[in-house]
Amino acid sequence: MTDPYENFAELARNETEGVDYSISFVARGNGSLLIAAPHAGAIEVGTSGISELIAGDDHSLYQFESHKVVDENYISLHITSHIFDEPICIRAVESHDFVVTIHGCHNSEEIVFLGGIHQKLIDNMIYGIGALSNFFDSVLTRGMQAEQAYREDEVAKTEILQEDLS
Repeated sequence: MTDPYENFAELARNETEGVDYSISFVARGNGSLLIAAPHAGAIEVGTSGISELIAGDDHSLYQFESHKVVDENYISLHITSHIFDEPICIRAVESHDFVVTIHGCHNSEEIVFLGGIHQKLIDNMIYGIGALSNFFDSVLTRGMQAEQAYREDEVAKTEILQEDLS
């Protein structure tokens, strides 16, 4: 994938903020954790909502959202992460202890990729995602078991009511 722009200054000279893209930053919490979505909107579809859900009301949130749809390859206003130099994002990153960036990928299966320089944070996230997954699996299994028991109970009630009482 070839980026249409080499840096944010070039993008800003050729695109209109508020029309082609928007930038939002909300500082929350104690400055410990920033959730950043530098490829939100039409760039990597779904990352806007995911980053908002992760940040919630507790963590800071940065989003660079493209409003331009170029093609299905998600290159609309894309600047590769390691050279992403939008000034509000840079200041936000510098003012937080930890940064988690949210990215999307074009894949037919549900998948999470984790990376970065803070291995302990990555390990904790892997543990949390696994625990959450196990919790939902457990709830789903219990729900299916309860539904089956209810159906079986209804069948038993119907059979009892239909028995000849003589």
